[in-house]
Amino acid sequence: AVDGPAAPGHTAGGHSELDLLVARIARQRRAGTLKSWVARAQSVRLRSAVRDTAVERGLLTLERVSVLTVFTRSDYRPADPAARSALLDGLRAVLMGERAPDPRSAALLALVGATRLDRRLFADVPARERRRRMKGLLADDRIGRAVAAVIQSVEAAVAFGAG
Repeated sequence: AVDGPAAPGHTAGGHSELDLLVARIARQRRAGTLKSWVARAQSVRLRSAVRDTAVERGLLTLERVSVLTVFTRSDYRPADPAARSALLDGLRAVLMGERAPDPRSAALLALVGATRLDRRLFADVPARERRRRMKGLLADDRIGRAVAAVIQSVEAAVAFGAG
């Protein structure tokens, strides 16, 4: 954990990987773009630490599944399916304009849109309307645009490397 505040208004949150990232951002001499920081935050250690913390706090459950009796796969599921339903209902309300987006829902919807999960999660919303609404939400959210840009960059790099 970082000793003392790493940035104005920030105190160490007890999550060493995130606290180190905040300290790294605070130490930078010149400001980076949101896209650059989202990209730099991509690390296996950080994802693993956040996932493990979610399991420890009871937000996710871990189930190890045997595949072809040779491989083992780790499945992480919401510990409370009602929480998942409530989250999706809230995201749907934001998407449909029934509720104003807060930073969390805007970022989640940007992630959903960038990974094309909106097709599955909101299949009942006509495709053209769904895309228009997702695009409108992204236009109003800097962090959401940064998340989407990083995902698109990674997809382009993977496509380039595979081709």
